[in-house]
Amino acid sequence: MKPSKANIKTHLDRVREIIKANKTAKQMNLIEQLNPILRGWANYHRHIVAKKTFSWIDSQVWSALWQWAKRRHPHKSARWVKAKYFKTRGDRDWMFTAIDESNKHKMHSLVEHTGV
Repeated sequence: MKPSKANIKTHLDRVREIIKANKTAKQMNLIEQLNPILRGWANYHRHIVAKKTFSWIDSQVWSALWQWAKRRHPHKSARWVKAKYFKTRGDRDWMFTAIDESNKHKMHSLVEHTGV
């Protein structure tokens, strides 16, 4: 048993809409808007066999965020964009992570479906 195709499409459409609606928003604000949606959907579907689906959705969300980041800096290299928006945390690379401006020692990362 796994999430229905319609449910997956609705979830991804909602995530993509939020990303597109926040083209000029700060990274921290985008993370704050996306995390409750990603966490809630993953928690709802965590009791079924959905590892492959969760991984696929994570890759789709990553692609949308990569396009968001590249669009913001069209004249910068991919290496620069990765260094600015995607950090390494623990054994995970390419984590969409923002440093809290009020507390430089605090980092906020986007929740992944596979990590919930």
